[in-house]
Amino acid sequence: MIAFSCGIETDLSDVDIFKADQDICNVVLGFKKVHSIPNVNNSYKNRIIFSGAFNPIHEQHISMIKKVKEIKNLPVDLELCVRNVDKPALNYKEIDNRLNFIGNLNLDCVEAIHLTGCSTFAEKSIYFPHAQFLVGWDTLVRICDPKYGKLDEVIDCFVRNKIKFLVFHRISNGESTEKDSLDRIHPEILKISEIFGSDVLNPSDISSTKIRKGE
Repeated sequence: MIAFSCGIETDLSDVDIFKADQDICNVVLGFKKVHSIPNVNNSYKNRIIFSGAFNPIHEQHISMIKKVKEIKNLPVDLELCVRNVDKPALNYKEIDNRLNFIGNLNLDCVEAIHLTGCSTFAEKSIYFPHAQFLVGWDTLVRICDPKYGKLDEVIDCFVRNKIKFLVFHRISNGESTEKDSLDRIHPEILKISEIFGSDVLNPSDISSTKIRKGE
């Protein structure tokens, strides 16, 4: 590839070559924080945002999207983070694979996909003010973990940007997270969270990790 880039005749018959979209590259390289597909004209306010790796997006993700759209009567956007705080950064090929997989599902319940370089929810809140973030219970617990930032500053960021969390439970270790204590969630974050029980959507133990492992 180095030789090819220098204009030297090279056999690339066994190499997959992707022509990178410049806007996506700008997010990957850190020159731009958000790129939306389709373009939403930088109107990032008042949106329901479902953040995730979506590797792959699965049935329970789609059920959550459809249910919250039904409840709120608002479109739901996906946010695919290029630099997740807990996972390796995504390269262009991996982003292309995930976008193609999602696109092939023809999800009419999803309005837009936002590719971002926002690794924490505090940072996401800056770029998506007034947003309602759709999350699972385990994600809400992680948001309260001080390793992702000083909690007082994180909460202040949420309040300042008028953020709300829409939370669904899941099955973890054979039990619904509905049995978890609310004490695991900071009281100030509970105030800005709407938590839906199994009467709204049955929890599931489906996970992208299990799907990748073939379980």
